[in-house]
Amino acid sequence: MTPRTSAQNQALRTSSRTRILDGALKTFSRLGFESASVRAIAAEAGVAQGLLYSHFSGKEELLKAIFSKSMDDVRESFGSSDDNAGQPPLERLIRSAFAILRRNLGFWRLTYGIRMQETVLQTLGPELQAWTGDILKTLEAHFRSIGSGQPAMEAAILFAAIDGISQHYALDPERYPLDAIADALIEKYATGKTARMKKPSEKKPLKRNPERKLPMTTLIPAPPQVAQNGNADIDRKGYPFLSRYVTLPAGRMHYVDEGPGPGPDALGPEGLAAGRETLLFVHGTPTWSYDWRRLISAFSGNHRCIAPDHLGFGLSDRPEVFDYSPESHSRNLEAFVQALDLRDVTLIVHDFGGPIALPLALKESSLVKRVVLLNTWMWSFAGDKPMEKAARIAGGTLGRFLYRRFNFSLRVLAPYAYGDRKKLTPSLHRQYLDRFPDADSRGRVLWALARSLLASSAFYASQWERRGALLNLPVLILWGMKDRAFPPHLLARWREALPEAKVTEFPDAGHWPQVEAPVAVEKEIRAFLTADMR
Repeated sequence: MTPRTSAQNQALRTSSRTRILDGALKTFSRLGFESASVRAIAAEAGVAQGLLYSHFSGKEELLKAIFSKSMDDVRESFGSSDDNAGQPPLERLIRSAFAILRRNLGFWRLTYGIRMQETVLQTLGPELQAWTGDILKTLEAHFRSIGSGQPAMEAAILFAAIDGISQHYALDPERYPLDAIADALIEKYATGKTARMKKPSEKKPLKRNPERKLPMTTLIPAPPQVAQNGNADIDRKGYPFLSRYVTLPAGRMHYVDEGPGPGPDALGPEGLAAGRETLLFVHGTPTWSYDWRRLISAFSGNHRCIAPDHLGFGLSDRPEVFDYSPESHSRNLEAFVQALDLRDVTLIVHDFGGPIALPLALKESSLVKRVVLLNTWMWSFAGDKPMEKAARIAGGTLGRFLYRRFNFSLRVLAPYAYGDRKKLTPSLHRQYLDRFPDADSRGRVLWALARSLLASSAFYASQWERRGALLNLPVLILWGMKDRAFPPHLLARWREALPEAKVTEFPDAGHWPQVEAPVAVEKEIRAFLTADMR
C-alpha cells in the first residue's frame, strides 16, 4: 500500500475536524451545552473519543471553535464586501452577510439555537464581547466614512438588525422574504440616509396598527394582570432587601424600604422625622431598583432608603391597561409618594427617573429637600440633532421591531452605554434581562419609553419651563463621561441651567455611575448630604 502523502494526511485531519465540529454543534443544540458529553459528541460525529481528543481538549474548546467559525463567516462578509466596488460599502456588506447566511444556513440555524444558553454565555463571556466589539468597530468605521453624527449608535442598530433578520430567515428560509427585507435595510442604511435624516414632517402622523405583524413574527398576549418574575432568580446576596408592595389605582407597586424610618418615636414637634433623612431612589429604563442596591446598603445604616420599581419594571405588576408613558409613570410615582406619606426627601434620579420624578421637586409645595441627578434630563430633545436622531430611530417602526424581537434595549443599548462593558457581567446582565422575558413585555413597557423620547416632548418641555424651582434646592449632579447614550453636552445644559449645583464627573463611567462606580458615587452623595445638614 502506498503511504499517504502529507497533503492527504492534512486533508483527512481537516475532514475529521469538520465532522467533530458538526457533531458538537448538533449535540449542543439537541442536549444543551451543559448536558452534552464528549462521548455523545464523538458518537454524533462518528469518530472515536481518542480522535476527538487529538483535535480538541474538551467540549469548551469545541464550543469556542464553533463560535470562532461563526466569526470567520462574519469576517468573510466584511472581506467579500470589498470585492464589489460598484456598490456602496454598506450595501456590499449587507448583501455579503446574507449571501454567506444562505450558504451556511445549517450551521447558523444550530448556532442561533445554542448561543443564548446560560452556560454558553458564561463559557464564552470575554470572547463574545471581543468578537462583538470587532464587528461594531468595523460597522462604526463605515458609518463614520459616510458622515454619520452617531456612528457607534448606527453601528449597534445595524448589527442588531442584520442579526435579527438572519435569525428570522433561519427559522423559515422557504417563506421568509430575505431579499425584500435586505433591500429595505439597504434603502434605510446603505444610501447614507441615516447620516442625514430629514426633519420630522409637520403633517399629521398616520395611524398605525400596533398589532401589525412583520413577516414571521408572533405577538405574545399578556394576561390581564401580569406580575413580574418571582423572587427565586433574584440575586439575594447583592439585593438582600425585604420586598414590600403598595396597591395603587394603576396597579401593585414593588419597593424597597430599608433603614431607620420615621416611626412614632422619631416624630418631632411638627410631626416630621427628627434627624432622620429619607432618600428616594428613582430608576430609569431598562432597569429596576436593583440599580440602587450598593447605595441602599451604604446609606441604610442611618438613612431611610426607598427605591420603587415603576409599574412594568422589576418586581412590580405589569397591568394591561397602563400605557407606560413617562407622564403615567410620573403620576403613579406621585401616588406612591402620597401613599407612603413621604416628605422632606432627598430625590436621587437616573435616566428616565429624571423626567418621571422631578415634577415632585417642581411643585410650589414641594416635598423634596434636595436633588441628586445622575445622567438624566428633563427637557425636549427637539433641536438637539444627535439625540433627536437616535430617538427617532428607537421610537420608530424599526425600533419597535428591534425592541420586541431582539431585546434591543438590554442586549445592545445597555452594553453600548457602559464606560467599560466588562462591568456588565453576565450575572449582572441577567438581573435585568430576566425582568423582560418576552416580546410583549419589551414592546409595551420598554419601547413605550423609547417612543416617548419624542412623543412626550411637551411633557419634558413643561418641566424645563419650571426649572427655576430647582434653583431653590441644593442640587448634586453626578455624570458618567463615557455615556454614549447621554453624551456630555447634556451635562453642559444642566450646568448652564443650575450654575450653583455641585457637579462631579466620572471620567471612566458610562450611563450608570451608580453601578459602574458605586464607591465614588456614595462618597459624593455622602459629602453632599453632610454639607447640606451643617
